[in-house]
Amino acid sequence: MTSSDHLLDLIQTTPEIDLLLRSSFGFDIHRKHYGDGLRLASGAPLEVIAGESAGGA
Repeated sequence: MTSSDHLLDLIQTTPEIDLLLRSSFGFDIHRKHYGDGLRLASGAPLEVIAGESAGGA
């Protein structure tokens, strides 16, 4: 497990952290479906881990 995997797991399993990130920063792990098909400038696929209320990923 990488450190980023560990952080995402903490967000998913700790409601207080999830709420803080959503309410203060718009970082919502429940909105990651908005980023389907995104690619980096290099053409590599982008793994979406969260979305935000304006539609960003």
